[in-house]
Amino acid sequence: ERPDAYAPKPGDLICFSHTRRPLRFEDVPRRRAFPAHCDIVVANQATVMTAVGGNVDDAVTEKHVPVTEDGRLSNAGAAPLDSRYPWFIVLRVGYEQ
Repeated sequence: ERPDAYAPKPGDLICFSHTRRPLRFEDVPRRRAFPAHCDIVVANQATVMTAVGGNVDDAVTEKHVPVTEDGRLSNAGAAPLDSRYPWFIVLRVGYEQ
């Protein structure tokens, strides 16, 4: 999902690029892996999302990511609100309910 079109829910993955020139949603290859780091969303509240990622400086880390009022990583057509990480895709996880 596009970071400006979908508000991640707990269990979804948010990803940023590992490339020199950050990937955009439009650049994501559809049939193979892409160079990125993904964190698991554990909470999404009014102005901040909490995500957990592993293998970060040999540790598991928690990030507090600013979000729009409706929980998205960016506004329509805009850069992500969190300038520390170029979030470019949300992987919606379809867990069995």
